[in-house]
Amino acid sequence: MIKTVNNKYYNPTQLIILSHAKYSREKFHVECKSDSRFPVRNKYVKPSGGIWSSTYTPDCSTPSNWFDWCSSEQQDWLSKTGVLVTISSKTKIYQIDDISDLNWLLKNFLWTKGTTKPSPLRWRVHYNYLDFEKLSEHYDLIHLTLNGLYDCHYTESSDNKLTFGNLYGWDAESSLWLKGNIVKKYKKVRLDKYFA
Repeated sequence: MIKTVNNKYYNPTQLIILSHAKYSREKFHVECKSDSRFPVRNKYVKPSGGIWSSTYTPDCSTPSNWFDWCSSEQQDWLSKTGVLVTISSKTKIYQIDDISDLNWLLKNFLWTKGTTKPSPLRWRVHYNYLDFEKLSEHYDLIHLTLNGLYDCHYTESSDNKLTFGNLYGWDAESSLWLKGNIVKKYKKVRLDKYFA
């Protein structure tokens, strides 16, 4: 069973912060079709591959929530160059806005090979991981809202088995692209004004 998600609250204007200043339209086009990015492969709380973006917020003090997080936690991941992307309206999006959205994914897309990996935090704790490979058969993009970030970043299951299904490591409002063919248009943007 696939949950139908209403995309009317998804802002299709997304920003990708480049970790370097080198950019070309050709390079970005190639990245969207790259074998190293697609198909995504399961690898614990985040998949291997895919592309990450965050909602563009040009009227705020930072251009995206991801930029804001990096500014305080990982400044060397930032550059003054980004790619402004408009996601196609035909994109199949699953939005995580609260713990019930994440629990539905875990119930229907649990990665069974990754489920019993012990947490580095405590030897008794185990995490439940999403099966991104299976998810990519049904959805093109997973969007974690700010509310979803706060609700799902570090959560313990209610069964008291010390099993966690969470998005620890998803540190900002973000969109995980499970497929690269979801771009309507894109362009390079300069982010100089956000560096004081």
